Amino acid sequence: MRGSQSIHMKICVVTSKFPMSLTPTRGGVDTYVETLTKVLIAAGMDVHVLVYNYTFSDEGIPTVPIILHRVRLKYIPYFSTVFPNLYEAWRVYRSLRSLDNHEHFDVIEGANDEGMMVFIAPAFRSRFWMRLHTSIRQHIVNKRQTLTWRRRFVVWMDRVAARQTSNLVTHSEIHRAEMMPEYGLDQAKIAIVPHAVNAPQAVACTGDIRTIAYIGTLDLRKGIDLFLSAGQQIARENPDLRILVIGRDGGDSGCQSWKSWFERQYSNPEVQTRLHFMGPISDDELQELWANIDLVVVPSRYESFGLVVIEAFARGKPVVVTDGGGALVEVASGSALVVEQTPEAIAYGVRSIMYNTALAERLGKDGHKTYESKYTLERMQENVLKLYGFWQDQGATRSIEC
Repeated sequence: MRGSQSIHMKICVVTSKFPMSLTPTRGGVDTYVETLTKVLIAAGMDVHVLVYNYTFSDEGIPTVPIILHRVRLKYIPYFSTVFPNLYEAWRVYRSLRSLDNHEHFDVIEGANDEGMMVFIAPAFRSRFWMRLHTSIRQHIVNKRQTLTWRRRFVVWMDRVAARQTSNLVTHSEIHRAEMMPEYGLDQAKIAIVPHAVNAPQAVACTGDIRTIAYIGTLDLRKGIDLFLSAGQQIARENPDLRILVIGRDGGDSGCQSWKSWFERQYSNPEVQTRLHFMGPISDDELQELWANIDLVVVPSRYESFGLVVIEAFARGKPVVVTDGGGALVEVASGSALVVEQTPEAIAYGVRSIMYNTALAERLGKDGHKTYESKYTLERMQENVLKLYGFWQDQGATRSIEC
């Protein structure tokens, strides 16, 4: 990976997961951290990553040349139960303060991670950027969970951190609009820098649909029940079709796996053999699978962005998204087929693409054009450097190779 221009600054990214080889089933937060380090290093930055967690493994080596620091969190009985994450957030702040006294960072960035930035935000106000991903409250609501005292407390800490931060950034207009009333923020205070993904070596735009995929954690927020219900309808009609379900099985509200739910709900053995529950897989395994995936369905009930959409776009794959899935329609930018958030509508959308080669090819090409115009690493690098105030536009383009 390299940058055609160089800016020498020190950046510290505060996160709970790194190196990425330890989190093969990561979501938007984890992928963003890895991508951010890549684009900053390509711009000539010195990048430090401060990782906090209760346990660490010796396995896994960072895939980028960053300087890694670790904070081992400690759970204090009774106190951590009544005031969850408060002591942990203090430990992270003290570690960052000590590190900053030595390194003198130009920029510090962290995410709204269950209140973990509550002390960092006011202490490093002018140098700290807080990235607003899907909030804990949004996770709870869309997973139909109970808003317990612990969850209420960490929601409150996130709000305090956001209000104490001078610099806020998120990845879509929709999510910015939703975070404003939730955190009590002004729109002008929240900048937008979309996610980005690395360009694959080959782009395949094909109208021949033989394999359909769902990629992501299997839970209600991601709409796995909608996909499985639609999938069984399509599987009955198309015996030669492969339907892949890729991701960690988070289980339903009844604590059974979604695979068990599907087998009990739809007992037809022929249908069951056409839906392949592959579980969590590594990045390398997923890269190999992409070559055989012809259509991606993203039925989420809520997404603050929807990373899998642009991953499919980058590979020229047609995509079906639902109209109630948060920022999905915004991210798709008119390059995906948008359907209502019901199994019947999802199945109809898949059929529309399967039986219309011209539509499939057009969606694949449009999606790839959208990726090239908005979601490349080069575009993210430019946006991030402008955000930090380091960008000087002299007509040159920073080239990023991974």
